[in-house]
Amino acid sequence: MSENRKTVLITGASSGIGKELAKKFASEGYDIIGVARNEKELEQLKYDLKQQHKAEMFVITKDLAEDGAAKQVYEEVKQFGRQIDVLVNDA
Repeated sequence: MSENRKTVLITGASSGIGKELAKKFASEGYDIIGVARNEKELEQLKYDLKQQHKAEMFVITKDLAEDGAAKQVYEEVKQFGRQIDVLVNDA
């Protein structure tokens, strides 16, 4: 993880548009914080982005439809110690 890399938080990152945007941002030098319900898919994406783009990805498995989930994501993101430069709210 480079101090010069920006970070994008993407909800709905495990599939579809969110997953494709994660790939695009990683290819442009961003690190990713991916939020989705499917941990297996997020972990596979994390591996792929590291291999293909040397991007760091932080995984948060969360169903944002649940009460309090957004607050829980906020608390987890704080623990990563990363500034969010871009938010893609795709969930």
